[in-house]
Amino acid sequence: MNSHRPAYGAEELEARYPGSALLSLGFALAVVLLTAAYPYIRHILRKPDEDKIHTEAVRVINYSELQAPPPIELERRIPEPVESPPKAKAVKFLQPVAKADDEVPDADVMPTRDEMSDALIGTQDVEGTDSVFFEQPDVEVFPEPAEAAPAEVFEFVEVMPEYSGGQEAFRKYLSENLRYPAIAREADVQGRVFISFVVEADGSISGVEVARGVHPALDAEAVRVISAMPPWIPGMQQNEPVRVRFTLPVTFVLR
Repeated sequence: MNSHRPAYGAEELEARYPGSALLSLGFALAVVLLTAAYPYIRHILRKPDEDKIHTEAVRVINYSELQAPPPIELERRIPEPVESPPKAKAVKFLQPVAKADDEVPDADVMPTRDEMSDALIGTQDVEGTDSVFFEQPDVEVFPEPAEAAPAEVFEFVEVMPEYSGGQEAFRKYLSENLRYPAIAREADVQGRVFISFVVEADGSISGVEVARGVHPALDAEAVRVISAMPPWIPGMQQNEPVRVRFTLPVTFVLR
C-alpha cells in the first residue's frame, strides 16, 4: 500500500490550529496589557498645565466699608399758581318784620291801581325805604297723618279663608260666570290656570295675578272671574281676621 495519503481540508486545518490559537492568544494578551497601561501612559503624556487648578482669591468686604449710593437728583416741578375765582357779590337779606296796622306809616302803603292812573311822573329822584313791611297772619300748621303700613299677608293661618257657601257654591259660581274665549276655542287650547289673590281682612279680593298660565286668553278670563267674586269669609289668626294669600286653579275643558 502507498504510505502517502492525500491531505484533506480537515487535516490541513488541524495542522494549522496550534499556530492560529497562539496568534489569537497573543493578540488578546496585548489588548489587555494596553488597556491596563492606558492610565499610566496618559498620566505621562499629560501636559503640566492641565494639573493646575485655577483659583481666584475671594475678597471679603466688611459692611463698615460700604457707602450709600449718591442721592438721585430729581427735577422738582413748581406748580403753577391757581387763580381763585372772583368772589360773588353778597346781598344782605332783610328779614321781614310783621307789624300792626297802626305801626306802619302811611307812606309805606302801596297805592292802588286807580290812584296810580291819576298820578303824574315827577322830574326829581326820590329815594325809597330799604325795607318793606307787611303783615303776616299766624298760620297753624298741622302735620299730615302718616299712612299706615299695609298689614302683613299670611300664607297659612289657623283658619284659612273660605268662599261663602263652601266649595260647591264656588264651583257653581265658576260654571255660571266662566266664559270660554273664542280664540282659545278655535285654537283648541285647554288647560288649568292657577290664580293667586289676597283675601283681605274684610273678605274682599285684591292682588289678583296669574301664578301659572296656559294661554293669554284663558289667563285673562280666569283673572276676570276671580276678580269679580263676592267677598269671602276671611282667614283668622289668634281670633283676628287677617290678610291671606290664596291660590286656586281654574280649569278650561273643551267639550
